Amino acid sequence: MNTQQMGSEVEFRHFHMFCGLGGGAKGFNKGTARVGQLRGRWRCIGGVDVDPGSIADFSRVAGVQGTVLDLFDEEQYRAFHGKAPPAGWRPATPADIRRAAHGERPHAAFLSAPCLPADGLVLTEDGARPISAISVGERVLSHRGRLCRVDRVNRRPYTGDMIGLRLNGTVDVQWYTDEHPIWVRRVRRDLATERKRALGDPSFVPAKDVRIGDRVGFPIETEEAGTAKAFVDGFGDPTRVEKGGKTSGRYAKPAYVATVERIVDLGSRAEDVGLWWLFGCYLGDGYRMHNSYRVAFCVGSEDGELAASVRSVVEGLGLSVYVDRGGGSTNVKLVVSSKHLHQLCGAFGDGAEKKALPPRLFRVERRFAQALIDGYRATDGSEQGARRMSRGNTLQARWKISSISLQLLRDVQRLLIGLGTFASIHHCWNGGEQMIEGRRVATRRRWELNVRLDPKKRTVFEFDDGAVWIRVRDILRRQTVEEVWNLEVAEDDTYCSPLIATHNCKGFSGLLPEQSSKTAKYQALNRLTLRGVWLMLEAWKDDPVELIVFENVPRIATRGRHLLDQIIALLRAYGYAVAETTHDCGELGGLGQSRKRFLLVARHEKKVPPFLYEPEKRRLRGVGEILERLPLPGDPAGGAMHRMPALQWKTWVRLAFVEAGSDWRSLNKLAVENGVLRDFGILPDGAWRDDILGVLPWDRAAPTVTAQAGATTGRFSVADPRVDGHPKSVQLGVRRWEDTAAVVKGDVSVGTGPYAVADPTIPGKPRFNNVFRIVPWAAASPAVAGPGGPAGGLAVADPRAGEGRHVNGKYRVTAFDEPANAVIGASTTGNGAFVVADPRPVSDLHKGAHGVRQWTDTSGTVQGESLPSNGAFAVADPRPGKPTEDLQGNWHITPFDEPAHAVVGNRKSGASAVADPRTGYGPNSHRNKLKVVGFEQTAGTVTGSDRVGSGALSVADPRPAAFGEKRDNYQTGGHYGVVPWGGTAYAVPGFAKHDRGNWSVADPREVEPEPIIELPKPEDRLVAVIRALDGTWHRPFTTLELAALQSLVDPDEVGTFVLEGQSDSAWRERIGNAVPPDAAESIAGVMATTLLLAMTGETFMLSSQPIWVQPVALALAVDQRGNIPQEDL
Repeated sequence: MNTQQMGSEVEFRHFHMFCGLGGGAKGFNKGTARVGQLRGRWRCIGGVDVDPGSIADFSRVAGVQGTVLDLFDEEQYRAFHGKAPPAGWRPATPADIRRAAHGERPHAAFLSAPCLPADGLVLTEDGARPISAISVGERVLSHRGRLCRVDRVNRRPYTGDMIGLRLNGTVDVQWYTDEHPIWVRRVRRDLATERKRALGDPSFVPAKDVRIGDRVGFPIETEEAGTAKAFVDGFGDPTRVEKGGKTSGRYAKPAYVATVERIVDLGSRAEDVGLWWLFGCYLGDGYRMHNSYRVAFCVGSEDGELAASVRSVVEGLGLSVYVDRGGGSTNVKLVVSSKHLHQLCGAFGDGAEKKALPPRLFRVERRFAQALIDGYRATDGSEQGARRMSRGNTLQARWKISSISLQLLRDVQRLLIGLGTFASIHHCWNGGEQMIEGRRVATRRRWELNVRLDPKKRTVFEFDDGAVWIRVRDILRRQTVEEVWNLEVAEDDTYCSPLIATHNCKGFSGLLPEQSSKTAKYQALNRLTLRGVWLMLEAWKDDPVELIVFENVPRIATRGRHLLDQIIALLRAYGYAVAETTHDCGELGGLGQSRKRFLLVARHEKKVPPFLYEPEKRRLRGVGEILERLPLPGDPAGGAMHRMPALQWKTWVRLAFVEAGSDWRSLNKLAVENGVLRDFGILPDGAWRDDILGVLPWDRAAPTVTAQAGATTGRFSVADPRVDGHPKSVQLGVRRWEDTAAVVKGDVSVGTGPYAVADPTIPGKPRFNNVFRIVPWAAASPAVAGPGGPAGGLAVADPRAGEGRHVNGKYRVTAFDEPANAVIGASTTGNGAFVVADPRPVSDLHKGAHGVRQWTDTSGTVQGESLPSNGAFAVADPRPGKPTEDLQGNWHITPFDEPAHAVVGNRKSGASAVADPRTGYGPNSHRNKLKVVGFEQTAGTVTGSDRVGSGALSVADPRPAAFGEKRDNYQTGGHYGVVPWGGTAYAVPGFAKHDRGNWSVADPREVEPEPIIELPKPEDRLVAVIRALDGTWHRPFTTLELAALQSLVDPDEVGTFVLEGQSDSAWRERIGNAVPPDAAESIAGVMATTLLLAMTGETFMLSSQPIWVQPVALALAVDQRGNIPQEDL
């Protein structure tokens, strides 16, 4: 066995195929073992992966340079990518694997099968995002350039062709199902000119019918006034600085906010084109200094035009600038000291590779967008005149910009479209060594953006009908069987991919389901895994690797059975004994998650002894034990991966009411009335005392005024008797009739004091001051005057029932079920109770007399005297009619349970119609027409008819519609699930998100939230701290916390642990696919023990540690020579 031995320490080496971000390598590096005086440790010698981002992470985590290597052969490449390999491509060889190991041979090789991402991009208000990551409520860009709400997210299995479209001026391929509608205009021959330049009418065409040469539409996004101002003001007031906050020591002082006048607030310059030109200069050749609030602009020569322009703009903004000549006379930097400018430039990113435009700026006012483009051109652009090419064609004059940030060029291309200019992007440099100003330097891959200076030369694009129409350059096809995604969008069901507008359909790029194993693409992945195993075996076939570990998800044992059988046959052909099992990474590594994984272990029979000891199983830890080592989300000490996502306010409220340890089903326990929680309220948090929200009387002394004085922090509200803050507290005052008047002064008006009176009299002579007055039943009547009549209190509000002949029965309405008064000679409505509240339907009374027809119903037969009293000749007219004061109850409709007005001779003077709730059908006829059954209620009997008009065949379903028609996954998937602080998490997947499983936590730690003035609207996006009923903050896991649950982050790495790239979804994908280092460390320890035993010739060691007797142990613990039993596979 070839090892490196230094005294009593022995070094073993490990190598990783499909290495990912390097979780397994990190864990193996920590693994140690001891046998007698020998101590074994591990060292990584390399790894390979096709993803450059994963290799960058692996190199940083494993402590050795990884290798970007495509392991496909040519046939597999064509099957997977749907096209031929590019020029210069060649298949990997065993020699490439040895070079990736830097010429060393490993003792253990670690492999994992690759996976498919769900990466179809859709343009949202937050930028381009995978369609699989979009949720209901988010806004996406429609084909008319508007941001519209996503009403539903669908996914379904799909079998058929996928169509890939590549447009002129782009480097990307967008994939669609063959029936997906694409916004297209066909190029047709102009019969008058015989030229193919006329474009047909725009329409949505299935992707399979799109042809090379067609024009695909993308909307011109309209500017929104105030965008520039909102962007600059969005960073707050830079002059307000938090100070103090020390609780002990000599300089102890409570926290407070101070105003620093010397800091320049650029809010007043938000609409200065110079500021936006400066943003463009930062994109082109600027950078921020993170140890101070300074921004540097590289301007070349100090005497140059660019330097003069930058200096002039900076000084025009009221900022100071100094010259840094440290780079020489041709590399001068102008440095600006400004906290606000430092914050604003940070929104565009740091580092040339990570710069991009904030998504909100695609709708910025056009003059500011143009200024930004001009600044970018001034610092990083160049112009090129027209020239004749070797093929005889002419290359048009253009200006161009090159960058190592492809995303920045995509953003600039999209911004230019809004300005009516089309820019093309192409790849211009593969990277490598390059001579620059006489020096040989290492350079990275670059792309170039070009804009033609002659606007008439439009051969691949056309601006028309509020869109740019771009020529289809290439069309690719591949077969697939996979799950695809689709969006239902408000207004017109359209949404956009980068530079392509599409319509809603039933397909898009998506996730991989079980039936995908039948596709050519999936089979290519299978063969890739098998080829990776073969390349590793061939690389060291003369001195075989002692141990091989193949790790993946447990389902591969069923879905990938054919692949596993091929791998096992291949390993046995090279002299390995093989066994397979599953294990829980959480128990092996003592993690805060239960993570079941498949493990296939192979030992070389001639090199490895028969015993493998079982790794010590540890208890699963609570998530709080791990997360308490991290700062609170949003703390700068946590780094870029520890940011809390901005969720909608209604989502935060949902999470707050989900019980810890449960999921969305907790919400069913809440009582909701009229869309409002009946039993709970949401109030701003604070130190709640008896005087919170206290209101002081006007004449009461106030409590001590503190720095946090507010309505929710004490009795800091007052009952102010003044009106609108007027100094005279009695303005607009009204005195009682019997009160004394105020002093009459020079300025006497109702607005200057109590100079109005509540006058009980009415105009006229004093003796008529209570004409027609009604005296309450219990009050004394005034004196009876001589003339009598209505000149005094001679009317009374009589509450008594209609007893007697002329007592109080006038205009009385008799109930339908009580006897009428005696009929006398003067039996009119004014003489007694000769009106009845008749509940019978109109159809039973005089053939619909006073009937009211629906607006959409057919009228009855028109008779000689078609009046409401003769039939149903009234209509419920929804149109506005006369003013309210002119109606006075005319044709008033009385509720069914109220008494009617008195029936008088004039048919129009009162309530002559009734709101009858009865259907008019028999007692058993369709009493549940169009009825909606409550979600928890029992449905009616299912009959032969399936129409909602035939019975209660509709249900009020509270579940979201984004989880398929059956929504079975929503029932059991733990969506909106909240993990208790002391509970164990589930296995971290690549799609971990608060609405896709149990990926929120009940955090009991104290949080200092920012104060809010009013509750947000349901759709508002923010980071909210809602203290739930259990006293904890129910919030999503951050990306850093998911990495910590995977044991990828050590305590001393907090704040510095950042994965390659800027995409949070890509980070989570790699974290979910990673091997937990702590579990890998445990496996590495027992494997090192086995290898040490092999070195010393031992086949057994007395130990309290049990022998691993699971099938995986048999692969290493069973010696097939002699009479040892055959291993059980």
